[in-house]
Amino acid sequence: TVVRGKILKIYYATQTQVNPPTFVFFVNDTQAVHFSYERYLENKIREAFSFKGTAIRLFFKPRPKKELK
Repeated sequence: TVVRGKILKIYYATQTQVNPPTFVFFVNDTQAVHFSYERYLENKIREAFSFKGTAIRLFFKPRPKKELK
């Protein structure tokens, strides 16, 4: 997905809750996540982990900045 000249990069994702399954994706630009791509990710997670009929929550957050020392 390209938004404002930026390409979406997913750095990593983690499951933060079990009931309902909740996943947090750390990305370079949260505005670049299109609703259709979010639905695609949800369907792929549902398919990979057999979450048929289960609500899945996805959140997108900016990657934490590294501190310079």
